[in-house]
Amino acid sequence: MSLRTTIYEVDISELKSVTKACPPKLLEKFFAKDRANKIKAGLVVRVVIELDDTFIVNGKTKMTWEKFQAFQQLPESKLKELVWFVRPGKRTGLWRNTDDCDDAICDLLKKTKKSRGMSCRYEWAVWNTWDDEEFTVEAAAYEILRGKIIDGAPKQYGYALEQICKELGKKVFLTPSEKGFLSHLNIKSKLNTARDPIRLADRKRKIPMISFLSYQEALAEFEKLSAVKVDAIKDKAMVKERARFEKLLESAVASQKGLVCFSYNVTNKPY
Repeated sequence: MSLRTTIYEVDISELKSVTKACPPKLLEKFFAKDRANKIKAGLVVRVVIELDDTFIVNGKTKMTWEKFQAFQQLPESKLKELVWFVRPGKRTGLWRNTDDCDDAICDLLKKTKKSRGMSCRYEWAVWNTWDDEEFTVEAAAYEILRGKIIDGAPKQYGYALEQICKELGKKVFLTPSEKGFLSHLNIKSKLNTARDPIRLADRKRKIPMISFLSYQEALAEFEKLSAVKVDAIKDKAMVKERARFEKLLESAVASQKGLVCFSYNVTNKPY
């Protein structure tokens, strides 16, 4: 098995805080990526019906009711679900109120044999609804940042956390070989033990394997590793790799940050 490891230098306190009060710009960044992925996948059609009964399909295409009915005649394999929001207010189009519009769409679903459909009370909910098939890494990251993690959801949460670490910190290490990380260096580190820096869903398969060091833990391990006499180690390659890890710790300590580690089978990484 080809096991690769990536480490990010991240402020663990900041990582924990964004799940409680995420900056709007960071939240919108993952929301926008997820929305683009959903449109590209085409698994779910997301519609906002304006007061003049113009249909805004997937956030960009404007359609009349007649064109939307024709659009819904596309092959069943391409349109698995319809999610819509009818803007409330004084209507100037075909229908007198939102209920009439909802009824018309429900009738259309029955005629086209599309049994899956959902009307949303709020516009944001149109984009915040998905099924397992389209639960992307970006969708999982968006949920983490909103503090709305779903227990029993797909393994995407682990990869999503890595994307968040990439945004908040910087990549400082990638294993140059397929030997894994630390296990062959005779280094006792908390990074060898799987543990999540923030609460994630119950990831039974632990893909990717995640671990971390807080600033205080990185400091303790740096001091301990620095005290080891490398003269007693005969393997020059091991000495070199140990020195590399020591520099990672030193950098984190100097920045008063921690380290978050992701190990995965290269065939499993989704991006």
